[in-house]
Amino acid sequence: MNLASITILFPPTRNNSRAITRFGFVEDGKVNVDGEVFIRFRLNKPIVIHASLQDPKVLM
Repeated sequence: MNLASITILFPPTRNNSRAITRFGFVEDGKVNVDGEVFIRFRLNKPIVIHASLQDPKVLM
């Protein structure tokens, strides 16, 4: 799907937001939806470094 990031909204009344961070999500602010406040978490697409760029001989 080639998405740059995924966001989820988590109600602040839920106690276990650490479970979300274990998947790599980071807190990205608060959002108001129909008068209810939610915490927004974002998971960014990982950056893939080509194997040849990881070889120290190539960087010299």
